[in-house]
Amino acid sequence: MTEEVKAAIANADKVNLEVESEVSDIVAAAKQACYQAKSIGEMRRIKRLANEKIRFLVQMCRKEDYA
Repeated sequence: MTEEVKAAIANADKVNLEVESEVSDIVAAAKQACYQAKSIGEMRRIKRLANEKIRFLVQMCRKEDYA
């Protein structure tokens, strides 16, 4: 039983690192897009889309919702 718990914790840490990596990629891309934006409205749309993408990614990674 303890080996299963250790394996589950290690797997959860791995998933968290993958999600964190993907989120930081999304944030970096959104920052770059905002630097190239030509208006405040465009920056707001970029921010909204980035937030939606991050929210979706986190929802898909929740095991309790999809297991």
